Amino acid sequence: MIEVIKDNGIYMGHPDGGHCNLMGMTDDCYGCAMYGEGVSPNIVRVIPKSELVFGKVYEGECINADEAKWGDGKFVYERYKFGHRYEELINHFEDNDGYDVFVPMEIIGD
Repeated sequence: MIEVIKDNGIYMGHPDGGHCNLMGMTDDCYGCAMYGEGVSPNIVRVIPKSELVFGKVYEGECINADEAKWGDGKFVYERYKFGHRYEELINHFEDNDGYDVFVPMEIIGD
């Protein structure tokens, strides 16, 4: 079962490695997708969309990056693939559309 504490943000963890119901995602969630069943990550602070600041860069996690800039309802990050660098958009985990999502944990340089 997931542990959710709403006090200056959302905290998540999987003490038993099971599936959860974080932010209304009933089939799966970021924690399950990132860490897999049977693995217990540490409880971490996740910054909800309502607290994000336009133009600020955040440290966090997704498949291809560990930092991204928030703007216009999505994050943007630099991706390197086959020797090329380009910008890619990615949703905040609250807007999970079944693809990769960025989970912001800390603002950088503030």
